Amino acid sequence: MSQIKAAGANMVVVSCHSCHAQLNSIKKEFGMDELEVKYLWETVAECLVL
Repeated sequence: MSQIKAAGANMVVVSCHSCHAQLNSIKKEFGMDELEVKYLWETVAECLVL
């Protein structure tokens, strides 16, 4: 989370269910409530919809 915060990212894309759950569960502790954690398939699906 400190690396994500240092990078200034507002969205993280993951392919793993465990990573998705872990990042969502700890983002509040790091004061990163605005961080959007998305699955890879969500991002691909959004790109395919015009």
